[in-house]
Amino acid sequence: TLSPVELPLAVVWEDRDLLVVDKPAGIQVHPTGPEHTRTLAHAVVHHLGGAVRVRPVHRIDRDTSGLVVFAKTAHAQARLDAQLRAGTVER
Repeated sequence: TLSPVELPLAVVWEDRDLLVVDKPAGIQVHPTGPEHTRTLAHAVVHHLGGAVRVRPVHRIDRDTSGLVVFAKTAHAQARLDAQLRAGTVER
C-alpha cells in the first residue's frame, strides 16, 4: 500500500464503489518508482483514510488534466475493467 499524502484533491463524484477526481496537469496518477511519493494515488489513499488499496480504473498522462476513476472495491474494479474492454464505457 501507498503512504497517505495530503494533497489538494478535487472530488467530482464519490459513492461506496467509486471515486472520481479531477486530475490537474503535472501530477502522476500513480508512482512509477520509489522516488515518486506525491502522486494522485497517494492523495487518494489520504482521502480514503490510509491503508487502502488504490485501484485506478484508467490512467492519463502526467501532463494531461481530466477525470480519473478509482474503484473502491475489487468488484467495482472488475466490472469497470470488463466494461472498458467491451467498449461499453467511454473515456
